[in-house]
Amino acid sequence: MLTAKHMASLLMIALIVPNSIQTLGNNPIVSEDIKELSLLPYNERVESKSSHVFFGEVKSIECKIINTNQGKMIVSYARVEINKYNKGDGPDEVIVSYYGGEVGDFGQAHFYNPGNLIRLEEGKEYKIYSNKLQKKANEYSTYYVETTEKELQSESPSIHNVLFQQPKHGIVSVDETEGQGFAFFGWHYHEDDFPVTYRINEDGTSDCWGEKTAIENAFETWEDEHNDYVEFIRLGDTDRELDMGDGYNVFDFEYNSSVSWAGHCVLNYNANTYQILEWDIELNDMWIWYAGAFPYCYDVRSVSTHEAGHTLGLQDLTEEENDLETMYYTSELFDVTQRTLHDGDLDGLAYVYP
Repeated sequence: MLTAKHMASLLMIALIVPNSIQTLGNNPIVSEDIKELSLLPYNERVESKSSHVFFGEVKSIECKIINTNQGKMIVSYARVEINKYNKGDGPDEVIVSYYGGEVGDFGQAHFYNPGNLIRLEEGKEYKIYSNKLQKKANEYSTYYVETTEKELQSESPSIHNVLFQQPKHGIVSVDETEGQGFAFFGWHYHEDDFPVTYRINEDGTSDCWGEKTAIENAFETWEDEHNDYVEFIRLGDTDRELDMGDGYNVFDFEYNSSVSWAGHCVLNYNANTYQILEWDIELNDMWIWYAGAFPYCYDVRSVSTHEAGHTLGLQDLTEEENDLETMYYTSELFDVTQRTLHDGDLDGLAYVYP
């Protein structure tokens, strides 16, 4: 997932852009409050849009599979006993809901933004940034969480310490705060899973020409740098859209004005082995796309290269020291620098696929 820096086992990973923008025709114009907001650490930005921020201990968690028009989704519901409210007020006990979880051998984790990489554990205390769901009593949707231990150690903590710490497949997870320039929590392909095939929705985007070639080039960037068994093969066009559980890897453009992300990736994985089983990628056609650098436009290839990295199991980066990496969670309009892999991206690729 990526977000617009200047605007503010299923695994969903997204490129996010902020909500408070103005428009001129179809072109987004960056407002001054968003420019100022973008300078804040990630957790402070999330707090500014949260209705409630509180410390609480997780008492129980229930994960449910929900059938949607985008396939099977897992939603987790954590019962949290509140110790202290930092923002807003409410009852002593609430239900915190978030996408992702595991039901049997079906695993799911959503990345609409880095904060949605949430995996709570019973008996642990967290600082939780959330929004009150208006139609549900005492239920809050979760933006972002920090462990209390992490919160005491850093003014700008990474979210990744609340995720999987010990992947089940034998490769040790890598937290972004370890300073290696990448983050990895276990989701991966086996070597004999390659080549991985995918299809692009036949409609593409009406914003530009050459978007399908740009997408294909994005996947080739990763396989060219690996130069061994990592390989993607495009099987042509399809009328399929995002539909997790249909057994197809699909790249699609969809207009969605109700969200701020520019792109996201969804992966199904085996909850016992962390083997990636399926993925879909969706770019938000609410934004203006171009196959190259152009004012007020996102570069299809740059965003697609980031999302392609997620299909290999690499996670979003939020630390400022990693802002030049392709897997950094923000992008900028009129920017093509994320077409190219950087040191941390290359190290992550080599670590997961030696």
